[in-house]
Amino acid sequence: MDHCCESKACELAALRERQHRVLYAVLAINVTMFLVEFISSWIARSTALLGDSLDMLGDASVYAMTLYALRSTWLCSRNDLIANGSVLVAAGGVALTGTPWPDVAVGVAIALLFLHSAQQVLKAAWLEWRIHRPRKIYS
Repeated sequence: MDHCCESKACELAALRERQHRVLYAVLAINVTMFLVEFISSWIARSTALLGDSLDMLGDASVYAMTLYALRSTWLCSRNDLIANGSVLVAAGGVALTGTPWPDVAVGVAIALLFLHSAQQVLKAAWLEWRIHRPRKIYS
């Protein structure tokens, strides 16, 4: 039995180390993207890009705090990557066309993406709650 517990402890330690490496990488990416988007927002005069750069700064601070808690999720990271790439494309569209419509289109798409992810999280949380909710015992 001790061997089993020692093995699991080693597996958990290895998992924690892999998660730390990923979080450090994501933190570095977010800080870099904040700087790139912040500077680019001033050059392109894109308010969506400026807003997303601040979102990147917020994400970076969350990842920094998460390094000790390890509460990062796949959906959050995936959504950030999609949103940030889309905002860069929208900023280019704003710069090329001189209209805010690329910002608006990307903003709507990002909102729909986040609403879809929120729905997934709420569904999973509801199922988890139903499985583990306290049950009344009648005598």
